[in-house]
Amino acid sequence: MESITRYLLVSSIVLFGFVFYRWLLRYLRRNELQATFPYVFPFARQLFTKPESLRFELTLAGNVVVKLSGEDGRILAVLLERNFAVGTHDVELDFSNLAAGAYELKIEFPNQTTTRHIKLYMQ
Repeated sequence: MESITRYLLVSSIVLFGFVFYRWLLRYLRRNELQATFPYVFPFARQLFTKPESLRFELTLAGNVVVKLSGEDGRILAVLLERNFAVGTHDVELDFSNLAAGAYELKIEFPNQTTTRHIKLYMQ
């Protein structure tokens, strides 16, 4: 009896989640609400060669700053600082003056900051 009760409870929670998700999608489409946060596309590879392309989509126009820091958190270089319009952008990042190793890429958008961990290796 206890297993049937537990099954009914879990099933009702899953069904509620599914119905709520479907309702939310229809509500967002009907009201044409869009996300106001930028999106950084995943990199093509795990290990970077020099140079590499950074692709991102902006929902608000503004200044984008890309900083590179070491494992200790110290900022090593500012790779990009430029204003961009709304839309999808591809930017070439040059890692030619850096040694192989692990780094953090900090991407500052008008309303959000994103951090990506990257690894450089020599060819």
